[in-house]
Amino acid sequence: MLPKRNLRKRGQKSLKILVDTNIILDIILKREPHIKAAQSIMTKCANRENTGYLAAHSIPNIFYVLRKEYSQKERRKFI
Repeated sequence: MLPKRNLRKRGQKSLKILVDTNIILDIILKREPHIKAAQSIMTKCANRENTGYLAAHSIPNIFYVLRKEYSQKERRKFI
């Protein structure tokens, strides 16, 4: 039996997605017109319809890009 949070149908394979840094930044910075697509991708990963991966170098990149908009404490909260 599949876990409750898994919304996939039996036998249907989930996609493995490498989530680009810009997808995360689109959501955090609410960048139009990409925010809706980015939220859709992340929602599918959160609901376990797809499996999302984030490259290790994306974390310091996100931290660096957000330095102009957010304090260090706020950036740590995002990470």
